[in-house]
Amino acid sequence: VAGRAGERAEAQHILTELERRPPGNTAFAIALVHLGLGNNDQALRWLQTAYQERSEWLVFFTPAPLFDLLRSDPRFRALMRKVGIE
Repeated sequence: VAGRAGERAEAQHILTELERRPPGNTAFAIALVHLGLGNNDQALRWLQTAYQERSEWLVFFTPAPLFDLLRSDPRFRALMRKVGIE
């Protein structure tokens, strides 16, 4: 959200802090920050990791407008199918 609001430095700080945490249940949050920064490829990579971690947050694909930027990407649609949303 900070990245989309033009607060790129704050978003980058959040991203750095999240990436320093041990693996497990942070991938979805990292994907959101990348998405806010406009790093769609990185966001998709981290969403794949969130799927592998079985993140419960993946159910928010459908209603969240933030993901509209990715909806036309075949990788995103494939991930939605794997999650069982599409």
